[in-house]
Amino acid sequence: MREIIFRGIRVDNGEWVEGHLFCIWEKSYICWGTTNGSPNMIEVLPNSVGQWTGILDRKGVRVFEGDIAKCACIKDGVKYHESIMEIPSITDYCFYAMLDSCPLDEQEEFEVIGSIHQHPHLLKGGEDE
Repeated sequence: MREIIFRGIRVDNGEWVEGHLFCIWEKSYICWGTTNGSPNMIEVLPNSVGQWTGILDRKGVRVFEGDIAKCACIKDGVKYHESIMEIPSITDYCFYAMLDSCPLDEQEEFEVIGSIHQHPHLLKGGEDE
């Protein structure tokens, strides 16, 4: 069974936090454990929340919905496709069919380079700051 993990940008300091998603009314929280029986959770920006896809990039970084990744398909030592893409919802079966057609062990350059929430310019070919 795949582990279900969410990530969001903290409201208080703008940093990412990972854990379990808890929503009440219009607010979203990420919960990452308990202390003395009370949940450790922090409010996150609802539009920044993304679920872990179950995929790790070439550096072992978890790939979340809304991440931006550089992907180069390499087969028999030849690079035959390279692109920068936004990682879609985990319900986007076309994306995962594409991954199946180019197995991750052949995508030696599959790497998360940012997030649409913090670096949308990367999708337009801009450089990361």
